[in-house]
Amino acid sequence: FNSPFGMCKACNGLGVKMEFDADLVIPDKSKSILEGRNCSVEWEIFSI
Repeated sequence: FNSPFGMCKACNGLGVKMEFDADLVIPDKSKSILEGRNCSVEWEIFSI
């Protein structure tokens, strides 16, 4: 079951791939960082 032989090279046998969508991380590219451009969660606004 846990043998690496025959595993998928794309997901390393895990069945999922760790990826992110840059458009979801930075929804409004017209704003600066201080205007909240990279703040995907509300509490991150106060950590700049």
